[in-house]
Amino acid sequence: MTSIYQRPNITYQERLTNTDIKEKLKDYIIVEDINNVEIGTHLRYFIYDNISKTKKFRLGGNLCKIDNLGRFLTLTNGHIKWSVQIPNTIFYKKLSNEEYKEELKKEIMTELESDNNDLIKAKKLIKNLNIKIKNLIEENIILKKNNDKLNNQLTNINIQINKKLKK
Repeated sequence: MTSIYQRPNITYQERLTNTDIKEKLKDYIIVEDINNVEIGTHLRYFIYDNISKTKKFRLGGNLCKIDNLGRFLTLTNGHIKWSVQIPNTIFYKKLSNEEYKEELKKEIMTELESDNNDLIKAKKLIKNLNIKIKNLIEENIILKKNNDKLNNQLTNINIQINKKLKK
């Protein structure tokens, strides 16, 4: 059975924006050593295009085979197989359920640490503000007492002035 494939001028992969690519790599993690990736794992990758001197994103496929000499690997999409050169290629592997849980756990722990640090800062701020409020209340009490004293003195002065004016 032969497949007659006519390549369009611009493929789906070539139309992907940076945002689209980020979305496509959402549940994937960069591969440090391709030899540690299990056969059957789904890979996405960037190849380096020597002509345009740019990285080009590829949606990839499931890993079938890794060349013993580390030159290339073989991927499949279930219908066809193709080889990808290993040197100068950046591979991303789909996280297994366990890896995904672990990554999610790390993200949650990082967020919790950040939230905890924010909470500690907020508690310190509240404590400092409560101290300032207490000091302001004490200062207000003193000012009220002083105001009462001054009002009493003013009342006494007014009484004395009124007495002198009546004479």
